[in-house]
Amino acid sequence: MKIAVLNNYPEGKGKTALKRIKRSLKRLGVKPIVVRPEACLQGGYDAFILTGTAPCKGLNGPKLKDEKILVRHTSAPVLGICFGLHLIAQSFGMPLVKMTGRRVGFKELRIHVKEALFEGLENPLVWENHRARVSEEVYEDSRFTVLASSLDNPVEALKVNGRKIYGVQFHPERYDKDRPWGFSILQNFINAI
Repeated sequence: MKIAVLNNYPEGKGKTALKRIKRSLKRLGVKPIVVRPEACLQGGYDAFILTGTAPCKGLNGPKLKDEKILVRHTSAPVLGICFGLHLIAQSFGMPLVKMTGRRVGFKELRIHVKEALFEGLENPLVWENHRARVSEEVYEDSRFTVLASSLDNPVEALKVNGRKIYGVQFHPERYDKDRPWGFSILQNFINAI
């Protein structure tokens, strides 16, 4: 299985996150191939993972056009992580909300819908590091199902209805032996393919 990891980090940034994503996927028996966003439409992949990004990167830009096209038109499964969730939401016209402060650390999820992504999990702790989130307007849009929230974020995970496109506000690649749920979520995504 070949999974394209679409690297949204600016040059020289995000090396640790990319290493964690690749290590996790290899542990699951998957061959991750890191590509720049503009290369995502070339095809030949079984699924896509859209990475987070560094805070200095804008929410829109010419290089993101191809990723948004991919999200709207691909039949392959997609997992958007943090900024990747934002790209999924924006691909369908959903607005983002700038948060009053940066959110960092392990947070407890409240799972609303037992979708494949959260199979076998009950209120997992996941790693957060972000300053923006998807607007609550997504609850009113029939194209989406909100899968999870947290105490201070109403949209922690969502799915595009009728497709295997998931977005999570948190970083599942960041886990440890005491909080292994991020790895379980990545495993569930691979299993859902």
